[in-house]
Amino acid sequence: IETKGSPLETVLSLLKLGPFRHVLIFSFFTTFLRSIFFFWTPKLLVDLGMGASNAIMKSALFPFLGCLGTILLGWYTDKHAKDGNRATAMWIMLTGLIASLLGVAWAISAGDLNNLIVILLGSAGFFLLGPYSMSSGALALDIAGAKAAGGATGMIDCLGYIGGALAVWSAGKLSDVLGWEQVFYVLSVCATLATLSAYLLSREFKSTSS
Repeated sequence: IETKGSPLETVLSLLKLGPFRHVLIFSFFTTFLRSIFFFWTPKLLVDLGMGASNAIMKSALFPFLGCLGTILLGWYTDKHAKDGNRATAMWIMLTGLIASLLGVAWAISAGDLNNLIVILLGSAGFFLLGPYSMSSGALALDIAGAKAAGGATGMIDCLGYIGGALAVWSAGKLSDVLGWEQVFYVLSVCATLATLSAYLLSREFKSTSS
């Protein structure tokens, strides 16, 4: 990417790259999902009947397993990603997120399955935070190169934070109107869109390397 021009020229140069556009969409949806879990998980567990302190403690499983998923995906893609195509492992991992979210929705509707819900929320963290962590770090460098990585990271995070801001408001609103079961069906759709963007990104990497 040419960075000697104005900031606007750098932005436009980045937007011309197909892989970068997919990363922007990916960042929006994964940050949207991450923000909902970090902000609303204790409230969800309280609404399901847990005490406040117990809900806060059990909600910590999401970021804990998310840390493990981040380390695992980073190690795997550094060692085994063919031609630097990290996106293939990302979209495969995100399919586990979709299954986890659908499982939470089912468990909420079934009732009296709070322990299973906590486990599924933890697995959602494992499958989400690894791919999420790639967008403004490794992928920014892979796509934009060292000279434009700063600008790419700023754009990726900017769109992601917009998704995060919408998440904080919308999840609470939807839970009041529709209930938590329906919220998780909506989240599974968002996860599917994030998975699709990662899949299309992997196709872009494959076509570039071939």
